[in-house]
Amino acid sequence: MSVLNAKECVSPLTRSVKYHQQSAEIRALQLQSYKMAKMALDNNLKLVKDKKPAVILDLDETVLNTFDYAGYLVKNCIKYTPETWDKFEKEGSLTLIPGALDFLEYANSKGVKIFYISNRTQKNKAFTLKTLKSFKLPQVSEESVLLKEKGKPKAVRRELVAKDYAIVLQVGDTLHDFDAIFAKDAKNSQEQRAKVLQNAQKFGTEWIILPNSLYGTWEDEPIKAWQNKK
Repeated sequence: MSVLNAKECVSPLTRSVKYHQQSAEIRALQLQSYKMAKMALDNNLKLVKDKKPAVILDLDETVLNTFDYAGYLVKNCIKYTPETWDKFEKEGSLTLIPGALDFLEYANSKGVKIFYISNRTQKNKAFTLKTLKSFKLPQVSEESVLLKEKGKPKAVRRELVAKDYAIVLQVGDTLHDFDAIFAKDAKNSQEQRAKVLQNAQKFGTEWIILPNSLYGTWEDEPIKAWQNKK
């Protein structure tokens, strides 16, 4: 385990975990996001011509709540490790993001193909499939759940879907869930913010993003502070 010192233990992650676990506001944001997703789906389906329509969703913090893993890190004063995450993928306690099931059932009722593209590990795919099926999510199968593989980042997996389907909507919690442009220079927050502005018209129409303050490429960026001049 990578144990933190006492000062690091009182970290921003503590507030983030509380926000995700306890706040009513995040639930409102999640419901709002999926309400927008349904409206965007209806609009985009009108534009589909030849290919069958498909939606793509990320899993963690998009369909599934994994805040108990972050809570585990805080409670035990440890950092993320592949080993602890591996165990969580197999045994972790999960809940559904509010609004996710309703949206997925709605998309399914419209005859839309659903793909789940996640960077969960391929070796634990059986556990992930079991989890998704336990929540009775529609269209869960070996073929529709595309997990992390060497040489196949999310952009490549999206391209595989696009060969046979018209991707009408994507739902995620980090920018690289949507387009390869965000995977490049991912830790350059200034560059990422500029790309968001350049693609502003796609948010709320083609891309629906959900809140995630637990982790992201922004974590190591410096904090700006008010200079209180006395």
